[in-house]
Amino acid sequence: MVVANKNNDNSLQLVLTPNRSASWRFNCFVLKVFGFVVFGIAIFWSFMGAWVVLPFAGLEFSLLVYFIYRTSHDSYRKEVLYLEDNRITLECGRRAPVSRFEFDRPACEFIKKNPRHTLMAAAIKLRCRGEYVPIGRFLNRDDVEALWNLLASSGVKSRVEGKIAVTETNPFGL
Repeated sequence: MVVANKNNDNSLQLVLTPNRSASWRFNCFVLKVFGFVVFGIAIFWSFMGAWVVLPFAGLEFSLLVYFIYRTSHDSYRKEVLYLEDNRITLECGRRAPVSRFEFDRPACEFIKKNPRHTLMAAAIKLRCRGEYVPIGRFLNRDDVEALWNLLASSGVKSRVEGKIAVTETNPFGL
């Protein structure tokens, strides 16, 4: 998701966050339901004499918890891009900025690299004096296009690289 805030002093603030389809509270609810079902079935089979099912049910549920946690944790990433008169600042983190990059605006350029396939999203990089910083790697195609339109209209140099090599989604003609 791309949120743009224009300030009174002609500066632009862009807040980039990935799409979050489920909140942490909903994920916990899903884990409770799956845990009840998985362990209910495992306990039933252990009472029927197939007790060897219990460790596998525990392994299955612990893997589910791990992957839902990782996915939810990654969905709280955030990048804040400040476009000011003389500088461009990029802050990255989850709850608070973990890394911060500052660049001189006149020496900066935004580069959009088109994907090789139509199903992939483009990549946007900020280049300043030979240093490249990727921007919005977690955004989907529509959000990347919205971000590119905002960056291209911001007055900073921008260019597009590459072309889409594969445009056919069904190469076998089925």
